[in-house]
Amino acid sequence: MTHEVWIPAVHRDLTGGVEIVQLRGDTVGALIDQLDERYPGIKDRLCEGDRVRPHISVAVHGTISPRGARQ
Repeated sequence: MTHEVWIPAVHRDLTGGVEIVQLRGDTVGALIDQLDERYPGIKDRLCEGDRVRPHISVAVHGTISPRGARQ
């Protein structure tokens, strides 16, 4: 399934200013891995190990998810 991933302004220095990215994946973690392949360093900003950093919110279909990368 293809997902539209919005990149917050604070992280767009890593994406060359790109705001929206289309990615395929089954979990938020898989999408973050794909983002990091395309834009090295973004995973380090979003995650601590295999978990989304506590101050990062993940929205799935417009709803904030408490499950982070597992969603």
